[in-house]
Amino acid sequence: MLLVAAGCEKREARERERETASAPMNAEPGTTNDSRPPPPRPPPREPPPPQRAEVRQPTEPPAPQPPDDATASPTQPRQVSGEVLAVTGNQLHVLTAAEGQDVRMLIISGTEVRVDGRPATAAEIREGGEVRATYEIAEGEPVALLVEVRNPGAPPEPEEQPLLNQPKIPKSDD
Repeated sequence: MLLVAAGCEKREARERERETASAPMNAEPGTTNDSRPPPPRPPPREPPPPQRAEVRQPTEPPAPQPPDDATASPTQPRQVSGEVLAVTGNQLHVLTAAEGQDVRMLIISGTEVRVDGRPATAAEIREGGEVRATYEIAEGEPVALLVEVRNPGAPPEPEEQPLLNQPKIPKSDD
C-alpha cells in the first residue's frame, strides 16, 4: 500500500503545481487573489488633434498715406512747385500749385538757389515768381535743398531750337 499512497501524493503535488502555474493565466490583469478591489484604471488618452499648417489670409497692403511733414524721414527729399508768396530773412513761403497750401521752408547756407536759370541768393527771389523747390525735414523743420525761381517779368528760358540751318549731308549710295 505504500506504493499506492506514494503515487497519490505525487499526483496531488502535480495538480497543485498545475493550479499554481495556471492561476496567473486565468486571472485578469490588475486582479489579485485578495478580496480587495483592483485600483482604478487611468482614463484612456485621446490622440492629439492632427496639426494643421496655419493658413494666412492675404491682406491688402495699407493705402499709401500722403507724406506728413512731422513723420517724414529726414532723408526723403520732397518737391513742391507753385508761386512765391514771400521771402523773409531765411524763410521761403510757397503757395503750392496742386493743393493751394502755404509751405514754409528754411533757406540755409547749403541751399542751392537759382533765379532765372543762374546761381543766386535768397535776396534775389521776388514775390509772385514761379518756384520749384526740393526740401527735406530736418529736426522737424522743412529745409530747402534746391530752390529754382523764375521771377515775374523775367524772359523765358531759351529753348533749344532745331538745327534748321545745318547743311544737309548727302547720303551715300553703297
